[in-house]
Amino acid sequence: MKRDEVVFKGSKDGLQVILDDQADFDQIVQRFTKRLQSADYFFRGADVTLDTGERELTEEQVLVLEDLARRHRLNVVKVVSKSSRTERKATARRVVETTDETLLHRKTLRSGQNIEFAGNVVILGDVNPGAQIRAGGDIVVMGTLRGVAHAGATGNEEACVVALHLRPTQLRIGSFIGRPAEEDETRSIAPEVARVKNGTIFIEHLHIS
Repeated sequence: MKRDEVVFKGSKDGLQVILDDQADFDQIVQRFTKRLQSADYFFRGADVTLDTGERELTEEQVLVLEDLARRHRLNVVKVVSKSSRTERKATARRVVETTDETLLHRKTLRSGQNIEFAGNVVILGDVNPGAQIRAGGDIVVMGTLRGVAHAGATGNEEACVVALHLRPTQLRIGSFIGRPAEEDETRSIAPEVARVKNGTIFIEHLHIS
């Protein structure tokens, strides 16, 4: 019987994606793409653990899989592997994971970099496309947010996302998922805040009284 190159399994932590460690990597990418396309709305917004088995992946291959998942609105939170090298490469791309109340990151978060944090996250810089922030509390970006932001990731629907320019590729607060921001040349450049209101994510100008 032919083995499936990509197997999806539900778990208590979200969705587990198991990759055949004997298949060619290009086959893995093709099969992963087809599985995501065939059930796009079903899996959308899920937290994903990638299990690579004994396969040793390069950092570029890890990035390819994470970007593929991200384009289908999935959040890769962990990469597990029997290859210690693969796990080290995947972990190194995550900037920090701690349990302090607030994290201050003093530079731009670039494509392929992730922040996972139990409290609030403040970025003194931009969040580029391909970068991700997952915070248990609020997210504040003193620049342009164009990556993925998930505030209140532990279930706090009172959390908010604030940015000088709010243009995320994906925005999540608690269990709610917002649509990607549309580029609008007439849209004023002013600090904005995203909050959950009446069961949906609502974006408005930030008013400080």
